[in-house]
Amino acid sequence: MKREVKVNNYSSHPGTIGQVPLADTDLRVCLISEEAGFELRTMALAPAPPKPVPAYPYADEVFHVGAYCGPLLASVGSFILEDMGLEEMRVPGSAWRIRGMATATEFRRLGFASAVLEHGLREIRRRGGVLVWCNGRTTAGGFYRHHSFRQIGGERNIPGLQPHYRFARHLGRPSAGACKLARAAPFRRCHVDVRGS
Repeated sequence: MKREVKVNNYSSHPGTIGQVPLADTDLRVCLISEEAGFELRTMALAPAPPKPVPAYPYADEVFHVGAYCGPLLASVGSFILEDMGLEEMRVPGSAWRIRGMATATEFRRLGFASAVLEHGLREIRRRGGVLVWCNGRTTAGGFYRHHSFRQIGGERNIPGLQPHYRFARHLGRPSAGACKLARAAPFRRCHVDVRGS
């Protein structure tokens, strides 16, 4: 018997118990509009104040990526053509910044953020980018290191923001995460075990 439940602030989704799908559901990763990721980004990045759409009006070039588990947007990220500002890392017109990476709590550590990141990196390569950088929360440091980003400097503390590090990656070689995704079928299966629910 299917029950309808509310998953976060999303609309009701038949076939769920608690906050996870009952069965395997296709992982779908694609370019999305900024508006499509606004609610998830606002919720997942709290207590940072939400940025109004468009959040990056200064950007000459920007794209947004979303990963869906069935009809639910599980993870998002924005990618902006923007120099890092460090002289030793300057590559004018070829550096991209990751902004607003966010994953719904119930989809964390299931590969959705990795899928968003790797899709974004492929798109950046397609657009001729050679350097990707971000200010990643301290709690996300392991995620960025896993994807071959290196930490630049020490922890940064800016009023109103979570503690974070600056990370950067040259796109000359694929990360371990990219290799795993490349070996998988274009649409990976996301499996959530709900036995005992």
